[in-house]
Amino acid sequence: MHYLDIRWHYEPDRCKHISRVSGYVVRPATENAIMSLLYQWRDYFQELRNNELFAKDNLWDQIAVLAIYIPILREEIHRYARTWNGAANYGIKPNNDLLRDLQSEVSDFDVDEYLPPTTKAFCIEKLKELGYSRIKQADSQPDGSRTHRLAYLQLRRTLEDHIRLGSHPRLSQSQKPRGAWQWKNENSRTSIQKLQESQDEIEEIRIDMDGPDELAVPRDFNLNFED
Repeated sequence: MHYLDIRWHYEPDRCKHISRVSGYVVRPATENAIMSLLYQWRDYFQELRNNELFAKDNLWDQIAVLAIYIPILREEIHRYARTWNGAANYGIKPNNDLLRDLQSEVSDFDVDEYLPPTTKAFCIEKLKELGYSRIKQADSQPDGSRTHRLAYLQLRRTLEDHIRLGSHPRLSQSQKPRGAWQWKNENSRTSIQKLQESQDEIEEIRIDMDGPDELAVPRDFNLNFED
């Protein structure tokens, strides 16, 4: 669970000025930019499917898409987040103790993994053999074609031949992370409780330090229980 998810749930009035896109805190103006970027990629992937260049039932297609496009998408989204998060001051400082607790609860899960190490290493090696190192979204070939598309098609063909022949190493996808809803309901309760307690302590300190009301008059404390 993202730290801001907790803040939004328990402190909606204090977080109304914050926009969240794909787990990042960004300016409202940037939300349009990131969503536009994601829509462009959605249309591109739909184009691959329509042209029968991707099928969700083909293991080689799935691996090729992840190997080529996850690094590109991460770089694009992180670039937007770094730019706008660095330029904006949202007035909310993270609770480092709470963040450490949340990270410890999911320490067994590698959030950066998108392919098993063996499969990822195989793809990187084959891409190098094909003449590709670090592929960026804007890269293009001399004829104007997109480098990432050409790399995808070539890697896809290589993976298909490898898998159909039953060659080694055996390639696979990462195991899908399941049980997030159960984790949210069970393991995050302690962290949420800590956040509530910290906020309660702050409110109590504010009340205790208010002191006497110099404008109060005796009738303010004359409680009539007969009404």
